Amino acid sequence: MKSTSVTSPMLNLPYDVLSEIALRLPAVKSKTPWQTINSLATTCTFLYQWKTDKVNKCVEAEWRNIKQKIVELGGWHKGLKAIIGNFNTADNRIYREPVLRKIYIHGSSPERVIKKGYSKFVSLILFKRETATLEEIDACLTKCSNSSVKRKNLIVRVLVDFFPTLSSSDRQKALRLMFNFLNNDIALCKLLADGNAFNKAEKLLGDDLQSKALLELGLHSFGLLLRHPNKHTVKLGLSFVPDEKRWDWVLNSVPKCLDTKFGIEAMLDDPECFRQVIDHLDKSFSGCLGDDNRYVVCNTILPAYSKLCKHVEGKMLTEKLISWFLQHSIRKNINNNGLQSNYLKLLIEHIRLNKIHFGRSEKLLLKKYC
Repeated sequence: MKSTSVTSPMLNLPYDVLSEIALRLPAVKSKTPWQTINSLATTCTFLYQWKTDKVNKCVEAEWRNIKQKIVELGGWHKGLKAIIGNFNTADNRIYREPVLRKIYIHGSSPERVIKKGYSKFVSLILFKRETATLEEIDACLTKCSNSSVKRKNLIVRVLVDFFPTLSSSDRQKALRLMFNFLNNDIALCKLLADGNAFNKAEKLLGDDLQSKALLELGLHSFGLLLRHPNKHTVKLGLSFVPDEKRWDWVLNSVPKCLDTKFGIEAMLDDPECFRQVIDHLDKSFSGCLGDDNRYVVCNTILPAYSKLCKHVEGKMLTEKLISWFLQHSIRKNINNNGLQSNYLKLLIEHIRLNKIHFGRSEKLLLKKYC
């Protein structure tokens, strides 16, 4: 609720004088002048009325000037650089954010978009924006999915800057959108990892532990962490997800983490999720088409054996894998030395970790094949 009891000499100033003071805000290192004005306007009824009556009218006047300039310069895309350049002066930089929002909407509408130049057009706008909605982030990532790796790298970097202005729920949705954007793009992942892009994202998330857990799991899954994943961050973040929703939250948010030892172990350590992750691994193994795919699944599961064996269901899964390994002849892979070598290493590790489960039939199979 806006207070009307605030007393200050400022409240006796005419609107034009207040506006002149506001125009000086960008000149004193304010990176987000529009957000500053809006925050100021929430402090009391008088300032709110000033923002509504005076500042908003100035924004509309600025917008009319921009539309005229667009006509003179020959289109939204051609005029964008000139328009953005005009916002570098203190006289109108305060109106940059609301005007850029309008340019984004009008200049990127389907009938005006030049597909080849869309990503450049949008990224130029976003570099100067103070905020971006989840819908805008979604549209940007979707339409820029076929851009150059260099351009996609720049877009991800600038979108991370908007995290503090989003709610926790929207931050998590934005992270999922970014992970989908990264999916299978090895070159983009390498660029982002080398540039250490997401260290900044972690800081910008502040005390939003649930979003931090999602970021940690996602970055590790895509090989973007330049350090060991933080178990404490993930465990604490997951604790903020309701018990009955936790497994679905992980599965829907960052399923790729279940292809890593860290992700599997994190779920096995969770009293609400260990059964689901074991069931997930079992179904992944059973649903494989061909022995080579089963090998991939087993290679993922193997490092987590010690934790799997702490649960009855986990022991049953390891016994199932051992049985398959012992019955699967490596002779058919005799021409694939790499696969044969990996197979033998994996089989030896199976035996080392699970020899207590072997029965007579399994020992006979082991003697036959090894």
